[in-house]
Amino acid sequence: MRREDTIMEVVLKSELKKMARKSSLCRRVVKVLCSFLLGLVLMIAVPLLLICMTPFYIFRWIISIVGPKINPELGKIIHTRGATLAGDDIYEGSPKCIIFAAGVADGKLPLETFHENSARVLKSKNPDGTFFHPEFRQCIVKWMGYHFWKWDKEYKVENHIRFYDGIYADRIAKEGVTDDIQTLLGAEFIRSPFTPNRSPWEAFLIHNVIVEGGDPVNKPKSMLVLRIHHSLADGFAVLKVITIDLMIAQYERAQADFFRKTLCDKITQGILYLFKAPFEGAAQIIEAVDFNEWHIPENRLARDYHTAATPRIPLDVIKDLKNQHNTSFTCILLAAFAGGIRRFMLANKYNLPRSIHCLMPLPMPGHPAKMRNHMTLCVITLPLDVADPLERLDDVTAELERQRKSSVPISMFMAGPIFGALPAALIKATFKNYATTAVLTFMPGPDRVIDFLGCPLDDMIYGGGLLAGNCGVGLSSLSYNGAIRMGTAVDTNILSSRDKVEELIQNIQEELTILKNIEV
Repeated sequence: MRREDTIMEVVLKSELKKMARKSSLCRRVVKVLCSFLLGLVLMIAVPLLLICMTPFYIFRWIISIVGPKINPELGKIIHTRGATLAGDDIYEGSPKCIIFAAGVADGKLPLETFHENSARVLKSKNPDGTFFHPEFRQCIVKWMGYHFWKWDKEYKVENHIRFYDGIYADRIAKEGVTDDIQTLLGAEFIRSPFTPNRSPWEAFLIHNVIVEGGDPVNKPKSMLVLRIHHSLADGFAVLKVITIDLMIAQYERAQADFFRKTLCDKITQGILYLFKAPFEGAAQIIEAVDFNEWHIPENRLARDYHTAATPRIPLDVIKDLKNQHNTSFTCILLAAFAGGIRRFMLANKYNLPRSIHCLMPLPMPGHPAKMRNHMTLCVITLPLDVADPLERLDDVTAELERQRKSSVPISMFMAGPIFGALPAALIKATFKNYATTAVLTFMPGPDRVIDFLGCPLDDMIYGGGLLAGNCGVGLSSLSYNGAIRMGTAVDTNILSSRDKVEELIQNIQEELTILKNIEV
């Protein structure tokens, strides 16, 4: 009887696989047909749309010249890529486009020294005597329907660089900055508005940082935090200004695998781009829209977050897994996120979707030295319906290779100035992400210890908002000095308990152990 049961199970599984293949084939055929039709529409619609929007571009060019002459308080018009994010609730409500980076320094730093050292960056000038980073002294205002920089008449460094005075200041004075409070601070930093009429950035100094497990030499610890609105610069520029400009650390910033192509690949893809772009863009639009229990309507998002992060994981662990499975560093991280989310959803009785999609920023080559947004976006698929860890790893490897060959990231980069040159009201109404469940960020930090005024940084932390739209899940990683942290931020109306977010990040970390224990 047991043998018959076993045979019946095998037959049943075989039939289910056949049905799944047929269903999958039907889905693919429908997707290809829809992508082809939408691609044809885009080939016609995009040029016509550009022609229709030309008056806006001409008007923007005119007011960018005459604006500062009519109103001397105005600076330059905001760079087009930054303008796509400037419609956020920067000075009120709950901003959605904030970036922060923090470092734990081995020592007690005086605020005055922090001011003095920061002045070197804030006061740096071009050969013609103008400020190299004028945006640090300017707020964002709307004039004639477009966003401009406006000089802060009451600017002083103390308005921006100060001791932490946020909602957890009293608790920190009593308890110190424990690991629990660090996660609460991260949630506060990505949702709190900036002071009106000031440049949207601020830096905090926090003393009394408590290191888990104690410090063997019992030295005091300080936390340095830079919090900045995305309209001013991207995360890669933020890390650069902290580590290279402020701390004078020299290291080679990693470049995304996406752009590591041979010259032959670049020439071939350049020729094929005009033919591929409409259809690949259409396929991405159709494929990237998620329907699952974590992708809730925008009006149901709390815009408050529970955050959690893994301990520092040695980079050698990830590199060993990469070599063990003959794949890339990024694929190991993607497989860990996918497997961890899958196990969490199953354990908590969610309806498991086939996949979730993540909006992922990629650094573009040739990032300007100034504070700028110089990045593109792609959409990464995390397979959740694949139970076998090796099959899941193969799927994310194939997905990353598909994105590497895709024209979509280049199209997204080219679309930045096109959208960013439109009036602010039009950008705010249309530039939203209603497709993906999550935002996914991989930040490669310094590969060695850096120090600030003689105090080595023991650790670095990074986080950011989830942009406009109905995305309520953030996934991230930041490497620093031979180790990496993986983290997550989840809207409280998706996961109401912080314990659940801790459970999620534990599942993600455990996927690394699962991959390690698999014999290849």
